[in-house]
Amino acid sequence: MDIYFLADLFTDYGVFLVMALGGYVTLMAHQISIGHGAIAGIGAYTTAILTVKLGLPVVLSVPLAAVTGMLTGLLIALVMALRLKRLYLGIGTFAFGEAMVVVWLNFDYVGGALGFIRIPVITDLTLVYSIVAVLTFLLWRFEKSHRGLAFRAVFDDEVTAAAMGVNVSLVKVMAWAIGGSITAVGGALYAHSLSVIRPDNFGFSMSVLILLAPTIGGYRTFWGTFIGAAVIVFAPWVLNVADPLDKRIFYGALYVVMMVWRPEGLIGRQGLRWPRAFPTWWPQRRLR
Repeated sequence: MDIYFLADLFTDYGVFLVMALGGYVTLMAHQISIGHGAIAGIGAYTTAILTVKLGLPVVLSVPLAAVTGMLTGLLIALVMALRLKRLYLGIGTFAFGEAMVVVWLNFDYVGGALGFIRIPVITDLTLVYSIVAVLTFLLWRFEKSHRGLAFRAVFDDEVTAAAMGVNVSLVKVMAWAIGGSITAVGGALYAHSLSVIRPDNFGFSMSVLILLAPTIGGYRTFWGTFIGAAVIVFAPWVLNVADPLDKRIFYGALYVVMMVWRPEGLIGRQGLRWPRAFPTWWPQRRLR
């Protein structure tokens, strides 16, 4: 097996993991987003413009991409998240994502449908996993903090959380701002790993994959996102599924299986332990 192929594969996993961790932070506050692919795209196009058009070094363009993602998250929070909930919020973020794709397709300054080219390739294992290590430490500390518990309280029940003194609006705004900045960093790393980005790289499919990672792995802890991202990146390679259509069928079937057998993800409230071997509706043979 080619060691360079494995290095590229694990780099892709690290880049996608960063984007998925941003989606996980937003999901911590029960904010259903089907537009995080667009936020990743905003980070990618920001660093591309800054490095190619304006000549800034990558060491400055990636942090500025994070700032752009944070501002985008704040905008979504103020315009939609504080006014919409659950399914309606998901539809609103989906509309935002599709609108951004249309903007990029028709904006010649960023390459339009042909894509943005000549982006410097600097994303490697060292850079990606240095960022992953920093994010892991910060999320580990955040989950145990008072603010992290407030996020969990809002996820479980907004009314009860507000009655206990949690500022629900502030939690939602923070979830979108932090999650948007992390996802934008992942998008910037993605751009610097490909050299060419196109609007369809950050459409509906990318947003669904970002949402699937914590859903499959488990949204009760950020470690679940590590597992979910690994399933999304490595499973098609292990099963030799290369066609994009076949990948969509695989992800859809996997999601259905998880919703039936493990609705809280692989890491649920009780960790990796599975309380039942079969779902509750499965016919059980009675012992006499």
